[in-house]
Amino acid sequence: MKYVRDKARLTYVVEFFKALLFDKVSIICRDDVERTQVVVCTEGLESFVDIVCFENSKGTYDTLRQMVPSIKSDCIVVTSNFNLHLNLHDIANVYRRKECACLFVLEQLKDHTTAKDGANPVYGITSDHHIISYADLLSRSNSLNIPHSLLIDYPSFCLYTNLHDCECYFMSKVMLQLLDTVQAIDDFKADFLSVMIRRQHYYMLDTKYTSMRDIIKSEANAHIFRSSRELVIRAYLL
Repeated sequence: MKYVRDKARLTYVVEFFKALLFDKVSIICRDDVERTQVVVCTEGLESFVDIVCFENSKGTYDTLRQMVPSIKSDCIVVTSNFNLHLNLHDIANVYRRKECACLFVLEQLKDHTTAKDGANPVYGITSDHHIISYADLLSRSNSLNIPHSLLIDYPSFCLYTNLHDCECYFMSKVMLQLLDTVQAIDDFKADFLSVMIRRQHYYMLDTKYTSMRDIIKSEANAHIFRSSRELVIRAYLL
């Protein structure tokens, strides 16, 4: 998790994860000033907290990339703005029961206005070749299918729905290993969700497209998929 500039909030979050029997909480700081503040906030919890300082980190995923060697657990929770009303017990159970490689926590926007054509997604292409997709979960099923052909021709897209990203992700080490092969990712929040949606269909290495099926069969990546032959990504709605 990222450092939160609020002593009571940070202390509560650390104690919350400890009560859920997590092995360790790592708090990412940007400089020595933040590190000193975290030390004060986590007094008495030193054995449970790792304080890590990355001054030149490009983003949350870049930080995760650097931390992979020290991550022992296969259940990793990443949060940059922890929402205290999340029911982590329920979310963790969904993650385990559904055997997800990655689970996103989403919440419906209370002030969302249903679009007139919300029952049917409308796809548009911007001048810089980005897909724009409009959909409304309240007037649709729980699944939103984006055509494979559009993802191939326009791999970057914006998805507008009545959902809010809670910035809380459950993932296995398989997910980190897979993402580590995508060198273009700099910022977790900006690119992670769209990259994950795309990776279910195909994989991009430099300028060459390779199907996910071929990537799984690739001897070079066999270790990534040793425990699962399918990448499962799910969303948990509050």
